[in-house]
Amino acid sequence: MMVLGAFVSRWSLPALIRGTSDISSDLRQVPHLVVWGVLAGCLWAVGNTLTILAVRDIGLSIAFPLWNSNSLVGILWGVLLFKELHRAGWRRWVGVVGGALVLFGGAVLLSLASTSQAAHGHALRGVVAALGAGIVLGSMYIPYRKAYITGMNPLTFITFFTVGELATMTLLAISFSGGSRIFWDQLVTSREVLFWPLLGGFMWVVGDLFQNYAAKYIGISRGIPLSNTNQLWGLLSVNCTV
Repeated sequence: MMVLGAFVSRWSLPALIRGTSDISSDLRQVPHLVVWGVLAGCLWAVGNTLTILAVRDIGLSIAFPLWNSNSLVGILWGVLLFKELHRAGWRRWVGVVGGALVLFGGAVLLSLASTSQAAHGHALRGVVAALGAGIVLGSMYIPYRKAYITGMNPLTFITFFTVGELATMTLLAISFSGGSRIFWDQLVTSREVLFWPLLGGFMWVVGDLFQNYAAKYIGISRGIPLSNTNQLWGLLSVNCTV
């Protein structure tokens, strides 16, 4: 349901901001890049599913910093595939890599210090799922950067990102539920609270728009670590809720 809310907002917000004619113009110029948007959406759905499994097994405060290792993965792909930081001085390297390591390490220490409950019986499985989510979500930015350096506007990109996102997440949800009938029955049973995940998906897209522009203008090796300050807000919200 969160992805459905994201789907609605990903098709409505770009149209409101740029108009459907601008999006159509982008597609006529670079139609081959649509597949990159769909691929990124598929990767996001897989990574997001792994985060759900990680939270189930080891809790949010531990899983959240681990899957935000995607900032380190983003730096790796940015340097290897797109030659980001290729001619940067040592200060830039220290600022980007060192800052990402400090952010990641600090969040891990904070999560360990703030965890009041022991993990469930599948701690190792949860850690593997969280780290796997970090790898998948970090690799998701390869299609982002590929599309942007070729000329696609971020607002056009996310319009087709959500096609792969919604299709893959729906298939995963039906598979984990045990079939389409059971999946539909769970939706009907939970209909009174469905508004909230829909709203969460809509709000998430607003933040993701900023992340898309960051990937376009400063690259994934710098934009993704900066955007991953969200883990600090996530830890704060967990502690405040508890």
